Amino acid sequence: SAMTMDEKVKITEFLTSGEPSKLAKAAKILYDVAQLSRRGVAPQRRLIKQSSVFKLIQDADQARSPPKRISKTLVNGHTRLASYNDPQKAHAEKVALIRQLQFLKMYPLPVRMPKYVELTVPKSPSDKALVFCNDTWDGTVMDAFTKITIKGREHRVKKKAPLQNAGVINVLSSCMGPCTSFEVATDARIDVEHNRVLVAEIHPEGGGQGVMKGDVVTHLNGREFHGTASDLVQAISELAPHEKTFTLVLNAEPSIAEALKRRSYIAE
Repeated sequence: SAMTMDEKVKITEFLTSGEPSKLAKAAKILYDVAQLSRRGVAPQRRLIKQSSVFKLIQDADQARSPPKRISKTLVNGHTRLASYNDPQKAHAEKVALIRQLQFLKMYPLPVRMPKYVELTVPKSPSDKALVFCNDTWDGTVMDAFTKITIKGREHRVKKKAPLQNAGVINVLSSCMGPCTSFEVATDARIDVEHNRVLVAEIHPEGGGQGVMKGDVVTHLNGREFHGTASDLVQAISELAPHEKTFTLVLNAEPSIAEALKRRSYIAE
C-alpha cells in the first residue's frame, strides 16, 4: 500500500472536517501519493485516478470499523474479488460490495470531489490547459449534489439538482433531525450567495489530470482564490516568465466540506 492506515484515517479526518482548507490539504496529499505511485514507489493504481477520492474514504471508513468488515471493493468502477479460488471468500466479498453500494446510494458523495492539479503556465492564450467562466454559489449545501453542465461558446451554466432524492436528503438532514422535509433540507443555507469560477473548457493537459467541466476553482498556488474568471486568467498569465507551472485545487468549497462532514456523522 502507498499509504499507511493511519495516513488514510488522517486524510479522511481532513475530508470530513467541514473545513475547505483541510479539503485542499487532503487533495494535495492524494496528489503527492499519486506522483510516488507513478514513479514506482509503493505502486497503488487506484490512487492515480484523481477525479474521485471515494475509494480512499471507503478504506479509511473501514479502518475505523470492526475487523470483520471486508475490503477490496470498487477499483475504477470495476469489481475486484480477492480470491476466485475461494468461493466462500469471494461470496463474502461480493456481499460486502453490494452493501457498500447500497450505503453509497443511501448516503451519496457529492458530485464533485476535491482534487489537486499541476499545469503548465501558458505561453500564449491559445496554449492554455483550461478555460474558465463565472458562476454564483447560492449558499446551500445542496449545491454539492447539483450537477453542473456548461454548454456552448458562451459557456451557459446549467444546474440540475437531484429532485426528491432520498439519499441526498439523508445526508443533508443528518444534523437536522429525522423529520426534516425535502424543502427545508435542500434550501438550508450556510452562507450568502457569492461569485465563483468554474472550469468551462478542458484541453488535453487539464483533461489528462482528471479535471472536469463544472469543477470549481478554489485555490491557486496554495492560496484561496476569490475573484472572477478574468481575474484568474490574469493571475495565471502574470506567473510567466518566472514560473513554468502553477497548481489549482478544485472543489475544496464550503458546500462540499459541509456535505462530507454531514455524511461522516452517518458513516460513524
